Amino acid sequence: MPGAGPVTQQIAVLPPPLCEVLDALPAKAVLAANAPSGPGLAVGGDHGVYHDGDHLLITVTAPATLDESHLYVAYVDVEGEKSQFVHLLPNDLRSDSQVVAGQQVVIGNLPPEIHRYGTGSPYGANMVIALATRQPLFAVPNSKWTAIAEFLPKLAAATQAQPDALIAYALVMVEPK
Repeated sequence: MPGAGPVTQQIAVLPPPLCEVLDALPAKAVLAANAPSGPGLAVGGDHGVYHDGDHLLITVTAPATLDESHLYVAYVDVEGEKSQFVHLLPNDLRSDSQVVAGQQVVIGNLPPEIHRYGTGSPYGANMVIALATRQPLFAVPNSKWTAIAEFLPKLAAATQAQPDALIAYALVMVEPK
């Protein structure tokens, strides 16, 4: 078509409950997700694909646009009615969410994390989400994992209070060997 500009694909179709996770976040942050100004996210595996028995190895880089921020990283484990948020940062193994601009955090390289973050059935699409905020999202760290239905209202309220939150997310596929 004459005069038409380039087309940028920015639509992703995600199955429930993954779409519900993004719906709980501020629309502005979701539309800007994975922007260069936000947290960097490398989900490891074979381009984000893990096989039965592998363990997660995720690298998150704090946004260079914020001198200091609080970084929150979660793995959305899709198991139907038992779907849950696995809180990778902060949690009982890594309690400090505060990072400086450009700081890298590698999750899954500590011995207790190798044991805790193994992959297995059910197989399919899961998601890693990273949020960077100027102020802490929560007064106390969340438990190791929380049911999605229980956590989404808390996440929505916390991020609505910080509309300048920066996010990154990526799908992680878990497959049989």
